[in-house]
Amino acid sequence: MIATASSDQERTLVTDLGAATTVDYTGDLTTATKHAQPDGVDAVIHLVGDPAALLPTLRPGGRFVSTRIASPDQIPAEDATVIAIYANPDPVTLQRVARHHADGLTRVHVQASYPLDQVPAALAAFAAGTLGKLAITIA
Repeated sequence: MIATASSDQERTLVTDLGAATTVDYTGDLTTATKHAQPDGVDAVIHLVGDPAALLPTLRPGGRFVSTRIASPDQIPAEDATVIAIYANPDPVTLQRVARHHADGLTRVHVQASYPLDQVPAALAAFAAGTLGKLAITIA
């Protein structure tokens, strides 16, 4: 698995989460990815940034999955499958996510927790960039 990271802290985090290789997202992603995987990658999971910058990293017939688009039509891809995913926090989905986490199938890195009365500080921290999730506590 290849993950994007630009700082030592980011590289450490994504490597700990399972990435075998990292590429610097502040540089030329296509060149760096093709250096690590000359034929392109099988799949891209797009969570942030410009999707057009990642599409050329796919091998022919690859899959491009994005939480940042509403429809596959938004990304013209001749030889790739584009899948738009929007979170659907229904009880079944939330129970499956909780079960996967409890079973160790997934991990979430929480960088910091903020009490409810410090939401503005949490939003400022988020806007400045985070290594993982920020949690708001209400109890």
